[in-house]
Amino acid sequence: MSTPLLEVDSLDAGYHGQRVLRDISFGVPDGGLITIVGPNGHGKSTLLRAVSGLIHPMAGEIRFEGKALGRARVDQIVARGIVHIPQGDMIFSEMTVRDNLLMGAYLPGPYRVLDTSLKEVYALLPRLEERESQIASTLSGGERRMLAIGRGMMTGGRILMIDEPSLGLAPIAIDTIYGLIQALKQAGRTILLVEENASRVADLADRIYLLDHGQFVWQGTAAELDVHDEIVETYLGG
Repeated sequence: MSTPLLEVDSLDAGYHGQRVLRDISFGVPDGGLITIVGPNGHGKSTLLRAVSGLIHPMAGEIRFEGKALGRARVDQIVARGIVHIPQGDMIFSEMTVRDNLLMGAYLPGPYRVLDTSLKEVYALLPRLEERESQIASTLSGGERRMLAIGRGMMTGGRILMIDEPSLGLAPIAIDTIYGLIQALKQAGRTILLVEENASRVADLADRIYLLDHGQFVWQGTAAELDVHDEIVETYLGG
């Protein structure tokens, strides 16, 4: 079996000495889509923050392309190819759509292929091209989420970590965002996706991990989750 692109091994992490995550282990294969689901406030975003270097592990190890991240800085982790797209509308609100996208290509490598990357983003998200001169704060919620993902794509990263892409959006906007995620998967992008609503990822995820109170309580495929009604009812409210 080939080594996963991203490996998390026995990870503990949290804030101010308080553990939020305990003994987390999983891998993300190159070209795969792995999803972390679970109730709100149980450690999903903390996991992405630990991988992206926003917080440092209390125990365990995170490896990317077979090499430990250690206590690397956020910019060093991004340069290695790990891109974190946080939940919410964390865009440059007073800049244009185009300038927001260009901010994703600030490193030397992505900057050299900026025009090619921009064409790829616009091909997947033509609405952004239509609004490229528009100030970002005037976009709809769904468009702002598209912009955040598009800016992440501009980094040219090996893996996109997308946190709660459906949060706060209307159903039609959620459908558009998940259409984009499906297109990214079909294009061979490696994706680590955090989502509260398991039904949204059922047809996309290669493997699903259920996180509750900072620990994995179940893992398997979407088909396996379908036959565990008690898990869905207990942890996912459905």
